[in-house]
This record gives sequence, structure tokens and C-alpha cells, in this order.
Amino acid sequence: MAISYTPLMRQLAEKRLKKQVLLHNGISAMTIAKFGKDEPVSLPVIDRVCQILKCPIEDVVEITLDETDADARE
Repeated sequence: MAISYTPLMRQLAEKRLKKQVLLHNGISAMTIAKFGKDEPVSLPVIDRVCQILKCPIEDVVEITLDETDADARE
């Protein structure tokens, strides 16, 4: 499974916001760094980002299955 926060970066760009807006609204610098590295963060944090940006979860995170995940489902 691969996690991508490309939709989050797209949202920030479309709204002409910087990552600092997340920091000023209670998202830690460590979490913001995880977004940049496409590392997992907790669902409550993703929910908070959605509230800050007033957008649905699919505008923040994208999860794709890789081949090993697809094989496990069969």
C-alpha cells in the first residue's frame, strides 16, 4: 500500500496557502514533515487537516494498492 499526500499539496496550492497554515492550526512540524515524505499519519490528524482546509479526505490523502496488496486480496 502506498500513501500519497499529493492531493494535500494540490489543495494548498489551489487555495494559495503554505504548509505554515497547518502549523498555525495545531498540526505539528513533525507531522508536516511526514506529509512531505508520504509517511503515515493518524486518521484524527487527517481529519483535522480536512477541517482546516474545509475539504473531504480524498483532497488530502491518496492510498493506492501495490502488487503485493492486490495479490493478498485474491
